[in-house]
Formats: sequence, structure tokens, C-alpha cells
Amino acid sequence: MTTKVFAAGLVALVAFGCSDPPTTSTALNDAAVAPEFTPNFDAASGCVTPRFNAMLVPTAPHTFGGPVTGDLEGTMELVFDEDFPTKIAGVTIFTSGGIGNWDITGGILGPLTFQTTFEQRNHMDAPPAFGTVFENLGSHRALTGVAKANLTYKGTFDVLASPAPLADHDYHGVICP
Repeated sequence: MTTKVFAAGLVALVAFGCSDPPTTSTALNDAAVAPEFTPNFDAASGCVTPRFNAMLVPTAPHTFGGPVTGDLEGTMELVFDEDFPTKIAGVTIFTSGGIGNWDITGGILGPLTFQTTFEQRNHMDAPPAFGTVFENLGSHRALTGVAKANLTYKGTFDVLASPAPLADHDYHGVICP
């Protein structure tokens, strides 16, 4: 059953075409997202510790993209390897093997273009959303364009969101240009 639900979710990802991504996130406006947090800028190192949101929709097979808002402004794109390793254990799906393309145009850092590698863990939500809404937990590490990028994220992926499947991720971490 789990494999069939996962396969149906992947088919939905590929079947949906490009669409305009949402421009706001309810998660960033939620009081649970540490409103007292102030981004840290270390002038000596040039590093920042931003908090931001990414709202991503399928833009091509194996690709999600959309706006970045919050302490960083711009866009990002996640490109999964076509043969990305996937491991399923109960209601958890582990994926790795992708590239994050970042185009930061403003906020507390920018302009800046860089790439990261990423890993992700997906938990299927309990019924009635079982198999259609996943909790996403993941991390990004610098690949090119910055000295350091250690980012983690938490959010959801809704296979049945309208007009297209939607990943809504809240990020935090450190970036050193």
C-alpha cells in the first residue's frame, strides 16, 4: 500500500505542469516561528544566520521552484537527480541526490547566486491526509558560489494542493558568502 501511495504521489508530481507559485506563506506569519529571532550578521566573518521561507511547485520533471521570502529574497530551484536514491521505511521516505540553485536578490544578503546539495526525509501524515500530505525535513550544504551554506528546513508537501502540488518550507541556518 505504501509503495502504491508513494508511486501515485510521484506520478502526480510529474503530471502537473508549471504554475505560478504562491507569494506568501502562512508559516512565516505564524507566531510559532520564533518572532523574537533576529538575524545575526557577523561582520568579521561576513556570515549571516537567516530565517526564510520557500514556496515551491513543480516546474519540470524532477524540478521544483519558487520564491524565497523573509530574511532572504529571491528564488530557488530544487533539481532531483533522475535516479535519486530513495529508501522507504514505514511511513518515512528518504531522498537525497539533488542540487539546490539559489538566486538571492535581496534581504540581509544579496545579490548572491550559489548551489547546494540537499537531503530530505518525508513523513506521510496520518489519515485522512495519508499519502497526500508529507512532512518534509531536510538540509542543504554548500556546493558552489559561497564559502559556507549549512541550512535546515521543515515544512510540508501537499500532493493535492491547487493549482499544483506545493512544498512550503521554513529554513534557517548559516550562509557565509
